[in-house]
Amino acid sequence: MSTETRKINVGILPEQKDDYSQFEEEEFRWDRIIPAGITLVLIIVFALYWLVVGSESPSTIEQKPSHKKNLDATTTTTVKAAPLVIVKNEDKATELKEIPLKPTTTKPQSTNTKQIEPVKVPANKVEAEQKNQADHVKAIIKPVAMVQTITQHSPVEILDTRIKKAQLSSNLEKGMPVDKLSSQVLMSQEGIIKVHLFTEMENLRGQYLLHDWYRNGERQARVKIPVNYDHQRSSSSKFINQQMLGTWTVKVIDEQGKHYIYASFEVIAP
Repeated sequence: MSTETRKINVGILPEQKDDYSQFEEEEFRWDRIIPAGITLVLIIVFALYWLVVGSESPSTIEQKPSHKKNLDATTTTTVKAAPLVIVKNEDKATELKEIPLKPTTTKPQSTNTKQIEPVKVPANKVEAEQKNQADHVKAIIKPVAMVQTITQHSPVEILDTRIKKAQLSSNLEKGMPVDKLSSQVLMSQEGIIKVHLFTEMENLRGQYLLHDWYRNGERQARVKIPVNYDHQRSSSSKFINQQMLGTWTVKVIDEQGKHYIYASFEVIAP
């Protein structure tokens, strides 16, 4: 087994060639730094104070006119500051007393605007205008081709007791006549009219009734109406124009030729 031996040289350290004096610690003079810092802070504070005071003073002066404008436009309640009044007393020294003042209400300044008074219209004039408007509306909504009658004589004759009602009319609404025509009928300005024969019957169920329309004795139309109920309403109608003036008759018969209704009227020119 072999062993290794090492030699350690021990001798005097070599001389230091580098200069470390530049890395020496510097010493601060706090006795001079602190007073200088305090002086600088005071200078900055005073400078800011004068800048703030100088910027606020003109703004308060400019706001006064706008405050007066608001007082002119609206009604506001203001309380004036109580002035200091000097009151002398013989026994005591001169005293300063504050006398409170009551709030005053500032009224808005009156403007030069004039009020427009409503124009008064006489009552009779208003009624006349309303009447004219009503007549105009009636003229607009006047029904076209409405049948005009002259006399009040009934042109319809019932020949059987089972016919409860028979009537000539210019129109029907919900199956019922709106008017009753007389024996003379005026032709309309439009040159055409329509005439209805309305009937109401009982106990004729199962039969057929014929409505024959004649002009000057010549048959112009036939309408066959079946009776399906014990109590029934039925009607027939005929258009008549200006070329069909004259005497008209309507006969209601059954298939055996029995007469139930006879109607006669005359259509004349307007």
